[in-house]
Amino acid sequence: LQEIVGRMQRSVNLDRAEQQQVNVNSLLKDVVYMVESQVKGKVQLEFDLGEVPEITVRPQQISAVFSHLLHNAIDGTNGDGTNGDGKVTLSSRRRDHRIEVCVSDNGRGIPAEEVPAIFDPDFRIADDRIRSANWSLFGSRQIVREHGVDIQIQSQPGVGTRVTVQLPA
Repeated sequence: LQEIVGRMQRSVNLDRAEQQQVNVNSLLKDVVYMVESQVKGKVQLEFDLGEVPEITVRPQQISAVFSHLLHNAIDGTNGDGTNGDGKVTLSSRRRDHRIEVCVSDNGRGIPAEEVPAIFDPDFRIADDRIRSANWSLFGSRQIVREHGVDIQIQSQPGVGTRVTVQLPA
């Protein structure tokens, strides 16, 4: 129970301004734990977590970024929910003075003409209803930039998407 409460505390209170020393790999595992029951049988979750030093960030905010990216990757996979052929990989690496965290999927990908505006909040019409689009990516980019780093997307239709978050080491 203490472990579950600790994970919940690291994932809520997004307005908390305290920066703390955290291990990025632990934050990634916390986020996966929170969504694990929703993805069982829909996608394969794979980890490729390297040894990374603890970093100073706002853990609740960075966890929210990872959660948004994980949900987007799951939604974008080719998995149909019955045979689990969708795959999402979470990886972390130290690169020079940064920690790179990547969320990759084998999904439908994003058309090249949409990638430049992917972080712009928008509204779209789907099923005769107005729906918001890109708000989680917009918010994620804002959080990452507040930490003094950036987020990048590489995508290829029919192959998948890779989102890379750089964090200060």
